[in-house]
Amino acid sequence: LNLDLDKFLELDAQKLDLIIKVDELRAIKNKVSKEIPNMSPEERPSKIAEMKKLGEDLALLEDEQKKVEDSWKELYYKVPNLLDPTAAI
Repeated sequence: LNLDLDKFLELDAQKLDLIIKVDELRAIKNKVSKEIPNMSPEERPSKIAEMKKLGEDLALLEDEQKKVEDSWKELYYKVPNLLDPTAAI
């Protein structure tokens, strides 16, 4: 068995952390995007600029998430799937 368990657990923690961060940013982006049409013309440009920056940050996090997910999957497929000793063969 050629599995670095510490690395796998580290990637698993990173993966879960990135899922939470990406979901939070998406929720903020969706919420503010719905609010923008109801804002005053003075407020809109600054909020649109904020959302553009947030979108860029989100894209970076999604790229990082994909890389971590790919590395995690590579190790995940090396984890053995042991049969229950009572299972009929």
